Amino acid sequence: MFIERNGGRPIEDRCNALFIDEAQDMGPSMLRLLLSLVQQNDRADPNSRAANIFYDNAQNIYGTGTPKWSEYGLDMRGRSTVMRESFRSTKPTIEFAVNVLDHLSETEEHHELIDLGLLKEVMRGDESWLEVAFNQVGGPKPLFQTCAPLAWHRNRRRRKSI
Repeated sequence: MFIERNGGRPIEDRCNALFIDEAQDMGPSMLRLLLSLVQQNDRADPNSRAANIFYDNAQNIYGTGTPKWSEYGLDMRGRSTVMRESFRSTKPTIEFAVNVLDHLSETEEHHELIDLGLLKEVMRGDESWLEVAFNQVGGPKPLFQTCAPLAWHRNRRRRKSI
């Protein structure tokens, strides 16, 4: 990581403010590096950087959880909000994605959205399902098809490193 390789030297401020979209796709090292480039508004307060960060746990495929922003030099008290509507995709597609993530991930991030009334746990037959309340855009149900592993994938496991 650049910050560790920098020999402990402080990183020079490069901007007064920063706008980061899709921050859930960045790892802790990248977020720390980007936010360290932002000038502190108050030199006595290490958490006074001007940054707008859009971080969507519903799209967080890595299951890392929401960062503790104070560890990145930000004071988020009274400055954060949860989006309550989405028009990005159809409700059936978003519900499918949320449920796939819920079944594949071991995080409990969906509980925050349930507490906010944005997701609702329901039973569909014998299966638990997370119903989306933040999107009302209709559309067709997504098609899901399982496929056999690709041959190149099986061959990669058999190769020995030289």
